[in-house]
Amino acid sequence: WVADAQSALTDAELDEKRIRCKPKKRPGIYGPIDSYPPATMATCGELMISELLPHDVEVVDISAHGLSETNKVVMIAERKGSLHLMNVMADSDRGNWDLHQPAMRSFKSHSCQNRNLFCDLTSVFLADDGFWVVDRHRVMSFNFSYSPDESEYLIGQVGQFNMAPSVASDLNYPTNLAFYRPLNTTNINNDIYITPFILDAKHTFVFISDTGNHRVMMYN
Repeated sequence: WVADAQSALTDAELDEKRIRCKPKKRPGIYGPIDSYPPATMATCGELMISELLPHDVEVVDISAHGLSETNKVVMIAERKGSLHLMNVMADSDRGNWDLHQPAMRSFKSHSCQNRNLFCDLTSVFLADDGFWVVDRHRVMSFNFSYSPDESEYLIGQVGQFNMAPSVASDLNYPTNLAFYRPLNTTNINNDIYITPFILDAKHTFVFISDTGNHRVMMYN
């Protein structure tokens, strides 16, 4: 059926269709996409990992979060190692991009035999009430107040520690996660209201890239 439909088109129509149906990578050529216009990113400075942490490590992810106007933090995920929480400088000519040293806190260490430690970190996400971690075959949610003396508490986990999937809902080498949160119970943001046609928009969702299973998992 598709082949017949294609053969019925003229050469000019086929050329136009090939262009129109290409992946939309360049908005100016292939039409609009959900993207910011091109811009040049200015480099404020360079921070060497060997200067920030006690030893030179391979970093797999960095997450930044503003707890308030003057209190910002950065979490560094170390490959086959720990998570390192650092405070961002709030003032001076290095404000908002340089980090206080040493790290305020480091969380756990590496082991693929102890489920209370991290096996193979790939991603971290900071939130107001704690942080989320993507580890081998699992995603964990920790409650944390960002106080230097406060302990982190595991409050949720999806997947199994360092174990290949045994059921369809298990994760297989997840690599990243993202969140959807509405502004409040009536608005998605300042300009878009939640209507009866999009009732689920009032809920919070977590999207996990379940890379080994070639899918994205959505959790409420």
